[in-house]
Amino acid sequence: MPPLVIDRFPLKRIIVQSQWWKTILLVCLGIFIISFDHGFSVAVIFFIALISLLDGVAAPVSAALVPQLVPKEERMKANGFLNVITQTIFVAG
Repeated sequence: MPPLVIDRFPLKRIIVQSQWWKTILLVCLGIFIISFDHGFSVAVIFFIALISLLDGVAAPVSAALVPQLVPKEERMKANGFLNVITQTIFVAG
């Protein structure tokens, strides 16, 4: 994620908007898959790529939010918990 984006917008706004866009893209992907045709295969791959890109945006932003939300004594525990949750979601997906 370029520092220009992080410097320009608040982290909370970036993560909320990336998750909203990811949700919208997942709904569109579901609609395309329900009415799947060979002509839509490129669109499905495009949606998957965009969803992955938004996941790539959300991961560093959520890691950057930890120091702002958690006291210094609890950061190692919070980072570990965040990584466990993130990896569990990736494995489930």
